[in-house]
Amino acid sequence: MKKNGLVLVSALFLLCAFPLVSQTEFDPLVFGDAEGSYAVYRDTRFGETAYIGISALGGNRLALRLYLSASKTEVLVFQTFYTVAGELEPGTITLVRGDLMANDATRRFLPAIYDWMRAWLHSRSSFAEMPAYDLKEEESYHFAYWIPVLQLEGTSDARLALVTAGIMNSAADPVFYAFIGEPEILEGPSFSLVPGEPTPVILNGLSLALDSNWRRGADGVYRIERVTGQDAYCRVESLDLKEFGTGDTFDLIKMFILYSGGMLLPEGLRIFVFDEHPCLFYRVWDAERKLVTIQYKIFVPRDGTVLSVVSLGVFESVYNGNKAYFDGILF
Repeated sequence: MKKNGLVLVSALFLLCAFPLVSQTEFDPLVFGDAEGSYAVYRDTRFGETAYIGISALGGNRLALRLYLSASKTEVLVFQTFYTVAGELEPGTITLVRGDLMANDATRRFLPAIYDWMRAWLHSRSSFAEMPAYDLKEEESYHFAYWIPVLQLEGTSDARLALVTAGIMNSAADPVFYAFIGEPEILEGPSFSLVPGEPTPVILNGLSLALDSNWRRGADGVYRIERVTGQDAYCRVESLDLKEFGTGDTFDLIKMFILYSGGMLLPEGLRIFVFDEHPCLFYRVWDAERKLVTIQYKIFVPRDGTVLSVVSLGVFESVYNGNKAYFDGILF
């Protein structure tokens, strides 16, 4: 009996010292975007138009949402993610709303996201050298640095396309959790602008080539007021980069995009350089008036810590009829 006990103890010691199978290392896949950052996509590969939302909940946890516009079917889950030897390993799923097995689209919902995540995981090191890149796998993906969570903009065939992105104001913001479709856009004001008498102005030390079409408000902002109280505006603000915790202008550009003040419409968004200054062009939908405004921003460094941001905003309908006029103010 003593001999058998000794053999058993020895066997247990050997198993502990030299395990037969090495333990798998699960590393949390931490998403670096601010909690509440989100992106919403239109996916037409499911037979009916599907809107798929992805939001960072902090750490390695995401909110994943599917909405099918025709059947009004919704699925919402919270899920954790890990990597094992550099490969994606989906973690625990918490089903918040809906049925993952309701139909073919709901069954394909999570596997589709996992495919996007694998493509992003295998290629995201490309951002160390470039702000955007394309990846050809089973799908041809386009990624851009400013897009939250997966930096995925869509596929080359446009069957998958980014619809909007931003940062939520609360843990249950309907901009993400109640998204049911793309916005209704009304026709905005339209008129032709004839260049007026030149009246160059100095704003925060920068000279802008405005004319008599513009009126200076009490807040120091110049506006064109033909149809509404603000058909167009122009202003310059100076930012202390230390307050934002970054000296990187492109991080600041990302912040301006995601805190757009309305619903970001990513179609046509451009980040470019003019006269050695980073520039941004994007479109924003105002839910109250259901109108689209185009936004230009030019980022002008003033010294080591201060950055001047030139902003020009115009109703898209006014801009389209006077593009040369407005572009001529900035470029």
